[in-house]
Parts: sequence; C-alpha cells; structure tokens
Amino acid sequence: YTREPVSKAYYFIDAKTGNVLGKKDQLFHTDAVGTANTLYSGSQSIHSDLVSGVYNLRDVTRGNGIVTRNANASGTPIFTNSSPTWSLTTPNRNALDIHYGFEMTYDYYKTKFGRNSLDNAGLLITGYANDPSTTDNAYWDGSAMWFGTRSGTNNGVTGIDVIGHELTHGVTQYSCNLNYSNEPGAMNESLSDIMGKSVQFVAKPTDINWLLSNDMSWYIRSFSNPKSYSQPNTYGGTYWYTG
Repeated sequence: YTREPVSKAYYFIDAKTGNVLGKKDQLFHTDAVGTANTLYSGSQSIHSDLVSGVYNLRDVTRGNGIVTRNANASGTPIFTNSSPTWSLTTPNRNALDIHYGFEMTYDYYKTKFGRNSLDNAGLLITGYANDPSTTDNAYWDGSAMWFGTRSGTNNGVTGIDVIGHELTHGVTQYSCNLNYSNEPGAMNESLSDIMGKSVQFVAKPTDINWLLSNDMSWYIRSFSNPKSYSQPNTYGGTYWYTG
C-alpha cells in the first residue's frame, strides 16, 4: 500500500528468481481529461484523477504520477475540484500552470529522449503551489518542486519555461549530477535554461521568445542578447563571474 502515488495491489513474485510476474490492483480510479484556465498559458488540456466523486490534481498517466499540492494550506493537501474542468481563481490558479507545465515537461523528455520522468524510472513529480516562504522564486529541492508568488501580487512564479527549468535541475541531479557551485553550477543553470525554453517552444509553438520567463512579463535572462541582462556571452568575457 502506498500513499504517493496512491496504490494498493497484490504482487506475484517468482520465488526462485525474484522477478515480478504481475500484480492485481485493489484500488481503482479513473483518469479524467479536462481543461484548465491557466494564468500564463490560457486554456489547456490537463489530466486529473477521479476518486470517490472528487477530482484531484493528480495525473496517473505519466510515469508514477504527477501531483500538485497547496503549500499555503495546512498539511499541503492536493488540489481538488468538482469536475475535470478546472476554473480556479488566483492564487489557486497558479496550481494549474504548475500541473500543465509538469505534464508538458514530462512529455518533452519522453518524446524527445525516451526519458521516463526526471530519473528515467518514472519518478513521481510533486509540486507545491503558493509557498508562503518563497517570494519571486521557484526551486527544486532534490525531490519536489516549490513555487512562490511575485512580490506584491498573487501571481505564481510558474511560467512554463521556469517550470521546465526547475524540473531540469532534477534531470541533471539524476544524470550528470553537476555540483551546484562555480563553473559546474553555471553549467547546471545553463542546461536548465536551455531545456526550459525547449519545453516552452514544443508545448507552445506560437510563443517563441528568447527572454527567460517571458510568459510572466518578468524577464530574468536573454538568450539572444545575454549582456542586456548582465550575463556573459563569451567565456571569460564581460560580466564573467568567478567564485
């Protein structure tokens, strides 16, 4: 029996080899495809999970699942709705951008590289929306994603390229495992920037913009003109930082 992802099953094991021969599920759920009124990406198709008449912001179709929770509520509960059509108001609406971004990032890695989630073994992807201790930031903590809101607003730091960026830190963790300091740390960030934009360009082909976080109209870095945001465009050049 597991809580995340929720599951209860009997497993049949070969007593000699230890191989899993099969399983018999004891819990039954229904995947529901619906729509979400995301803040930054408009109306988008998402998956949720129907359990006992309640729709949970959980996708059971990708790897071992995608779950989006409310960090601003006691116990960080999963977001729920009365139908598969999600129309939430801000700040809860930020959870829909997260869920959609997670699904698109999973699909990007699966389609382009045959990679099954961040660890290539179906890792459960968990996101926490509206973290009250995080302002103007989002981060990967080694096992889950946390998203804050912008200063002075309830809008989430949840642009699709930012979500792809942060989840790519997880991919890096499970692959090349670059140390997060000095030049390896810069490479770690650069990989996340590149892959985050790649997720955006594939998921939203009409939204081709070389400014990171353009969906939020809060520009962090420029791919086409790095110096305009105090970033170097050549090794050791202007704005190069050591240490």
